[in-house]
Amino acid sequence: MLTTLLVQLRIYLPNPEPLTFGLSAAQIRHVLPEPLPLPDASPLSVLLAVTTLFAPFVAGILTGITVPVSPARAVYQVQTILTLYTFVLGALMLPTREGLLLGLIQLFFWLPVGCACATVASVLTRQRRCRYRFGRTV
Repeated sequence: MLTTLLVQLRIYLPNPEPLTFGLSAAQIRHVLPEPLPLPDASPLSVLLAVTTLFAPFVAGILTGITVPVSPARAVYQVQTILTLYTFVLGALMLPTREGLLLGLIQLFFWLPVGCACATVASVLTRQRRCRYRFGRTV
């Protein structure tokens, strides 16, 4: 949900000063032709990229620690709803493609990484609880 909020902020509050190196838009268009976009290095874009990269790891680990039985299924069920919501949101903001791109990232990156992190964290948490309960030390 934080990444979806960042996408909406990125769309509705665009940075008025993209990385232009002190050149005007007309001078930039002499260097870069029209189809190529100007690079955007705003703090909101960097925050969006970092959040998009690390969100599935954090969410998967937190889910694996708290859900004792089949955490991958829990991640899959929640991520499916979130991905559908992101695709609908991306279709509504269609002149800009960040929403649809985030939906694809959720489908092909967040889902497998989140399920894998949740499974590993659940197994490690279960092993730690069993060692504590039965008094075994390693």
